[in-house]
Amino acid sequence: MNRLVLKSKANEILFSYRKYYENTLFVVVLISAVVSLVTGFLSSFFIPVLVTVIGNVVNLVFGHGRYVASLKVSKDQNIDAQEDGFAGAKNFKNLFGTYAIMGLMTFAISFVIAFIGLFAYGMSNLGNLTDLVRELDYYGTGVSVNSLNVLGSLLVFILFVIILISIAILYFRCCTVLVPYLLEEKGIKNFNALKESNRMMKGYKWDYFMLLLSYFGWMILGVVISMVTSLIIGFIPLGLLTTFITTIINGYINIMLYNAHLSLTETQFWFALDEIHNPKPIEVNEVVEVYEEHNIEE
Repeated sequence: MNRLVLKSKANEILFSYRKYYENTLFVVVLISAVVSLVTGFLSSFFIPVLVTVIGNVVNLVFGHGRYVASLKVSKDQNIDAQEDGFAGAKNFKNLFGTYAIMGLMTFAISFVIAFIGLFAYGMSNLGNLTDLVRELDYYGTGVSVNSLNVLGSLLVFILFVIILISIAILYFRCCTVLVPYLLEEKGIKNFNALKESNRMMKGYKWDYFMLLLSYFGWMILGVVISMVTSLIIGFIPLGLLTTFITTIINGYINIMLYNAHLSLTETQFWFALDEIHNPKPIEVNEVVEVYEEHNIEE
């Protein structure tokens, strides 16, 4: 699958609909910021992990608006920032089950890898970790060289586990990237949507990974800008509002940098795969036209 062709199509669409499309994506960012604000507030009263998982699922549902907008502009249809930006919220009931499965599976992948990794490390280094805890408890900040080595190896192992989790989640995304389009275009929901997405992505996961990789530089730039923005705004004592403002600013920056273009390119990827797996039947009129053109040439 030619990435340059997909990106070229995305460029053409973005050139025609940039203002309306980016405004719609910004509405989705505002909704996400509100959800994050509510999630942060509720985490103070309920189990933080549970609230975070639920908040992520709700964000997935509300974020469906960007797929609706991407499909519309790709079909040369007009979009409305308010109507399409809130498409996920308006269709919450039908979308929640599918996105809940995706959100829970993402959490399960992260939890299982982290638990197995840290459990294995803990069992193999139980004695050293016990000595480290005792020294920290007895000496405070002062520990032996051996304990420092143990602490260093633990930090390296945690970094390794984080990398493993990132790879697993990336692979899961490669398997399920078509789920929103199957929901919107085909009406396929829940586990059936995940299965169908995985089926259609067989043989094309590497193509999608390379497509994502082509935006890696922009993603890194977005992360750096987000870190700087968060650091600057962090000095303003606004409590939860700091996170709210940061989410909005960083979301808008990422839309401008790469997110709008990436979303449209992913949509072109969907259209290409849908054409491969579900080729449109040739109309009788088209056959007649080809036949007549052939006779005229003769």
